[in-house]
Amino acid sequence: MRPSNKMRPFTAGLCVALLAAALLPLAVLGAETEAHYDTVLVPDVMVQMRDGIKLATNIYRPASKGTPATGKFPVILMRTPYNKDLRATAFADYFVSHGYVVVVQDVRGRYHSEGHWRMLQDDLNDGFDTTQWIGKQPWSSKSIGTVGTSYEGGTQHALGIGNAPNVKAMIPLFAVSNTGQYGVRHNGAFELRFLTGYSRWAIRRELRIWWRQPEPRMTRLPRPLLRI
Repeated sequence: MRPSNKMRPFTAGLCVALLAAALLPLAVLGAETEAHYDTVLVPDVMVQMRDGIKLATNIYRPASKGTPATGKFPVILMRTPYNKDLRATAFADYFVSHGYVVVVQDVRGRYHSEGHWRMLQDDLNDGFDTTQWIGKQPWSSKSIGTVGTSYEGGTQHALGIGNAPNVKAMIPLFAVSNTGQYGVRHNGAFELRFLTGYSRWAIRRELRIWWRQPEPRMTRLPRPLLRI
């Protein structure tokens, strides 16, 4: 149900307030809040994981007149299955202008990254290896804050479970958590939405990768997967 016209100003104000509150933990990263930078994008850096798979990573760096700024900067990291090229557009320039490096990565098997996607199974090790790699870069101050919604929140939880290095703050919003309790199963009962919309999205993606064909027009599954 859409909010009424009277509710929209309140809803917008609430969203802004929540975002401002959510960003407070990033203060611990120590960005140069008084400085203002331009943005230089280094696209599709292929970061190698421990098993040799390389994950496509966009790096947005503080710059002046098109030249990357010298020095070490805190980092905002997002690991996403939703296309890194689109996900960063809403926030990269803002954080970079305030003295952060923004790193956005396609998780394994998604978009420009190598490998095969298995829901959350590889994100613990891949996230660990990514934050370790960030800490070794000459532009990194070894202070990482993570952001993201839904699955992206689950990748943040994986960083915490894996005790990933250099991570100082996390902001998981509406995040995947214990899938045995919520998200995939609800208190143990399988959520049927994963047999409909989500499964169609996953099937379309896999068919396009395996067969190297345009995305098939699949408006519904050929037969019910579960009869009740």
